[in-house]
Amino acid sequence: MIRSLHLAIPMIAVLVVAVANPERGLAEGSPIRALVGTFAYAGSSERGRIMIDRAIELATEEMGFLRESIASDRLQEKTAIAPRIVIAQEKNMVTVEFQGATYRSRINGGWVTATSPGGESISVRHRIRGDKLVQDIRTKKGRRVNLFTAPGKDRLNLDVVISSPHLPEDVRYDLTYRRVE
Repeated sequence: MIRSLHLAIPMIAVLVVAVANPERGLAEGSPIRALVGTFAYAGSSERGRIMIDRAIELATEEMGFLRESIASDRLQEKTAIAPRIVIAQEKNMVTVEFQGATYRSRINGGWVTATSPGGESISVRHRIRGDKLVQDIRTKKGRRVNLFTAPGKDRLNLDVVISSPHLPEDVRYDLTYRRVE
């Protein structure tokens, strides 16, 4: 009995360390490490706005004039180009800061309730899928998925998909950022 306890105690200690240190589950080459940092928008604000407005136009063009106009105005408010994006990681938690808001949740965890910069109640979660950090934001009116990738050590790509049952098509666009820290 004493002998089996001597064997069991080290095994329990290994399990405790593994559970207490969830960062160990992230591989050394994990994409989240490449995405950690501060990034500034690398494009021209004017060209970026034109590209986003075109994406909104494509998503709303079959709505009819009045509904298209209302949807377009609302979408333009929600698609401001973030001048800066900050992504941080602490163990198994990720924090993404952009467009005047900071969202923090467990990597590959469940939904977290937050408040949007406009005061709207939202649900947020962060997942790693392949080489992307997927930030999923849901509201009562729709969904926004931000896919962050790092094509190089000094670049960050942000691919955005906005969907809603009120839109005939999804709004899709991408922006490029450069590392500043």
